[in-house]
Amino acid sequence: MKKIFFLILTILNTNFLYSQERIIKNLYGFGTNTTFMFNDVQDTSFLSNVNMISPRLLAFPGGLGNFYHPSGMGYGIKISEVDFFHKGKLPKRIRGINKIIEKNKHKNYIYPFIDLSKHLRSDVIIDANILSAEIDETIQMINLILKNGINVSSVEIGRELTNQSYHENFNIYKYLEKSKALTERIRISFPDIKIGVVVAPIYKSYVKHVEWNKLLSKENFYDAIVVHTYAKVTKGKDEYGKMVTEYPEGKNKYQAFNIYKKRSLDFFKEYPKEINDYSQMFQKKDIWITEWNLQVSKLTGKTHIQSLFVFCYLMEVACNEELRKINLMSFHNLAGRDISSSVIINREKSSLSTTFVAFKFLSDVFVNDRITVVSRSFTNELFEYEFHNEKNEKFFVCINWSEQPTKVDISEYDYSKIYYSENLYDNQYSKENFSSDEVNLKELEIPKYSFCIFKSGKNK
Repeated sequence: MKKIFFLILTILNTNFLYSQERIIKNLYGFGTNTTFMFNDVQDTSFLSNVNMISPRLLAFPGGLGNFYHPSGMGYGIKISEVDFFHKGKLPKRIRGINKIIEKNKHKNYIYPFIDLSKHLRSDVIIDANILSAEIDETIQMINLILKNGINVSSVEIGRELTNQSYHENFNIYKYLEKSKALTERIRISFPDIKIGVVVAPIYKSYVKHVEWNKLLSKENFYDAIVVHTYAKVTKGKDEYGKMVTEYPEGKNKYQAFNIYKKRSLDFFKEYPKEINDYSQMFQKKDIWITEWNLQVSKLTGKTHIQSLFVFCYLMEVACNEELRKINLMSFHNLAGRDISSSVIINREKSSLSTTFVAFKFLSDVFVNDRITVVSRSFTNELFEYEFHNEKNEKFFVCINWSEQPTKVDISEYDYSKIYYSENLYDNQYSKENFSSDEVNLKELEIPKYSFCIFKSGKNK
């Protein structure tokens, strides 16, 4: 009787109960913007940390791809091109970046990128510079990476080119002309490489954004559309994925972070509609999320709520049927000096973001090329997922956003990982559990503010 009651309760509270195969390999990607400026790919400590999160896909050059050249030091960026095309803060930032590159006499970053990709055996997505580079330069990049035995799965044509900073000297007509020319060359030489194009934010009513999407949606030369996702949970002004100004909320940190938690959960409820709206506008093309994160913020950066968000976002995209049009993703940045954006942080001394442990756990899931999702549920601030891999190993994953623990029956599992923190605003790891034999895997109390992975040796 007890088992029947549990089954009925599960069905009532499950948003999706089905059997769905999902290719997840290219969902577990990372941008490499600034990674090679501050990290040596031969450094054993750096490689050890990267190995623990085991990326399946790497993006190059990342956020600075709009001005990248495969010749020259570092990113090969010519400041005159940045001054001409970008009417925002980027020219000042690039001058600072170029000074660091020149001081350290860095070789072009495509070479350490190749070394890291070979080490990880990861696939690659290239960010093509169509503002100022010749088509042959992109072809040169692809050839160089392929010659090193690395699979180039995709090319993203431009990065965030709908931003207002580019409007003065670039528009949708130039984008279409240059994108079609580049795509034609890639199709001839590399027919298996997929092409993604930049779309404008769908819910902003700027005239140029509306025109961009309207004209691009009528074209059919590309395979996927590229969207960047940053969940805004703090109050203030945001710009290009970053909070420019922020205002305090609540009487204390506890109240403030409960507000941020509610907005995070609202994001997950509303996100499928946004993805569906993009899909409907662009002929149901595949969707690539080549930058994603909790909005870059001084308030939430490197806190436990960011690690919960990261873990939850990847599991939602992998297991939520309504998000299956998304088939490629790369997290904001693998390594650098920024606290909110980078997983591995290298400042005065190296440290790890709170997102590191989330990715470390998730590597157990995304080591698989594909999974078969059995169920996905979201009830009372608890996300639960059941799936199995091609080896017939069964997984149960849960994320408890609640401040209350909850009990789950995990008697059929023989391996567990649990991570939690006392507060959502904690900015360091507080407790970790990698036990398998020591935990009673029959009925377990899932801690508050936690994410957990349970696995059995076979699908029963």
